[in-house]
Amino acid sequence: MSKQNRWYLFIWFAGIIFLCQAFAQDFQTRALGNADLVLTHWENRLDLYTFSRNPAFLIQSEKRDWIVLSASESFDKGDFKRYYDPESKLDLNFRAEGVKILSEKEAFWGKVNYSILKRYSIPYAIELHPYADDPLVMADTTIGNFSYDGPQVNVQYQYQLVKWLGVGLEVFYEIGQGIKDRFTRPRIIHRDFAAKIGSSVQLKDNLVLGGYFDYRILQDQTEIKRSTIDGRDPFVLRYRSENVYRLQTGTFDRYVSLDRYIFNLALHHRNVSGTFNQVARFDYKYFYQSTFDETAYRIPDSDWYASVFDGWYQMRWQSAENRRVFGVRLGGRYLSSFSQHPTLAILITDRTVTTLQGEAGIAFRFRMLKPLMVALQGGYAHTSDHYNDYQSQVFRELTLQGLTLNTGLDLALDPIHSILLGVELGNRTREKYSPRYLPDYNLGRFTLGLLEKRARYHLELYFEYFKRKAVDNGQSYHGWQVALYTKIWK
Repeated sequence: MSKQNRWYLFIWFAGIIFLCQAFAQDFQTRALGNADLVLTHWENRLDLYTFSRNPAFLIQSEKRDWIVLSASESFDKGDFKRYYDPESKLDLNFRAEGVKILSEKEAFWGKVNYSILKRYSIPYAIELHPYADDPLVMADTTIGNFSYDGPQVNVQYQYQLVKWLGVGLEVFYEIGQGIKDRFTRPRIIHRDFAAKIGSSVQLKDNLVLGGYFDYRILQDQTEIKRSTIDGRDPFVLRYRSENVYRLQTGTFDRYVSLDRYIFNLALHHRNVSGTFNQVARFDYKYFYQSTFDETAYRIPDSDWYASVFDGWYQMRWQSAENRRVFGVRLGGRYLSSFSQHPTLAILITDRTVTTLQGEAGIAFRFRMLKPLMVALQGGYAHTSDHYNDYQSQVFRELTLQGLTLNTGLDLALDPIHSILLGVELGNRTREKYSPRYLPDYNLGRFTLGLLEKRARYHLELYFEYFKRKAVDNGQSYHGWQVALYTKIWK
């Protein structure tokens, strides 16, 4: 076996040993305190593909073939949590990802991910996301551990029809299962399928318009069965609203089907030198969720509907020598949702949530004996949440505010090796009480990355520690994460 092949084999087995969590952002950005507005490495570039995930801009965004193997393990625990949150959790994951440029007109991207999630001491909730936007929650009377595992596969393909027009397709599929280790021992079978079709139009040399339509269907089947050991019937609490539930006993299967539709439109502009980039995007999302039970016949439960409007703008300017970088991001989100009785024309809940957010950052590169980059980024978010629960007679209007400060430091030890340090600080405050949100708290996160850059590959070892601490008492929630990441160019 050649030396080069032995090195690839070593990376592959190292990824399997560490097993990991795949992030929306790359590990280099995370190691630098998530100061993403002003970091200019290739994985954090600003264009239609990275900003809105439009598959019709894959060829213009990716210039070379590459393969990524990443793996990590994370664990966190604490007593600062909501009613249904676990006392601790362990997340293991492995990811393989790659890009293949097939020709001047064709490109392919694919990712395979396998995740193992263990949640310990979950009080009562027997579903993965009891605090999702919909009000339906299913619970039992026990505290136990949940294990979830399964693969996810994601592929994209672009074909450039002519110089100024490209089309792209994306398909996502996930299957998994979860099971609780205590009676009622519910078993959840999860399926998720999505398909996206997009296009990109070159309006001018440095101006691109893009858009896509994305459809996703998520299906969960929860199996509730009588005990095979002593014949006991399970007791299940079925919530359609915050405080009111109905008790159900015996064997049944519950099905949840969530349909999501997304319409996206985005615009990317850059100057001739490439030192100034700006991207704007608008999304409209529509959700419809139906829930029903299968026993001797089908029994419908409360349906839920939601509309979401998203709008975001981001710009980045960098000096000709890339010694100074400045970035800004502005955006907002509006959600309107309601649920209704399964058989009567009665509204159960309705909710509107409005969020406005602004961030700005700056980075400097210093030419010293050991080159140094320092990044600083800050942001503010304001959310108004109006919730009406006509069944439980709960009517709530609350305001949530959040401040964040992200700092990153990149110290080059030599032309190949670097140390990456990051610190994230923040606080979250709210007015009035809501079980969907944590009380006021402060957040601290420390990150460390050891990076090796060579012509054919990048290799990074990543570590982070975070802590959330309540403002009014000593409760806290903390955790760590370790990861190994490598990117290989062909």
